[in-house]
Amino acid sequence: MKWIGISGTHGVGKSTLISDVENRLSTKVSVMREVARGVISRGFPLGKRADTDSYVCLVAEYIKARTNITKNPSPIVIFDRTILDTLSYAMVNITRGVAVKEHVIELLQAVWNEEKFAFSEYIYIPVEFEQIMTKNDDIDESYRNQVSDKILSNLYFSGVSFSELNGTREDRTTSLVEIIHKYV
Repeated sequence: MKWIGISGTHGVGKSTLISDVENRLSTKVSVMREVARGVISRGFPLGKRADTDSYVCLVAEYIKARTNITKNPSPIVIFDRTILDTLSYAMVNITRGVAVKEHVIELLQAVWNEEKFAFSEYIYIPVEFEQIMTKNDDIDESYRNQVSDKILSNLYFSGVSFSELNGTREDRTTSLVEIIHKYV
């Protein structure tokens, strides 16, 4: 089983990309998704409002989901986020004056260091389009760009294999399908 992690800030099209790929390759892939949205639905804020409890809950839910997905027989597992994303958000939040305790950053770094080489490849989705506003969104393009830059920086300096997907929805989907075909 090969793991592919999709990384990128909120609103860049990760879920849409994964759904498109899943529609094309349904028998070859399974998806670990919605961990972050599940944490939000439980009342824990994420993004620029995340607190210590939010990060701890997210790590716990992520590890549970990751453990459960290993029972799946698909040759490829796509993760709609990784701990790298969470770590990057926390690192940006510190620079913006959000109270993120140092031990939370240490926890996120430890989980990231434990998992980063378990993935065959990371896929970085940059900010290329303005975020589409939904009823619950508080759009802050500066924040999105800061988080996106931190994710990319963390990928570069980590030594993991990653690809950046750019272009239209179709371009990104085609590129990810081609990457997946390297592993199956």
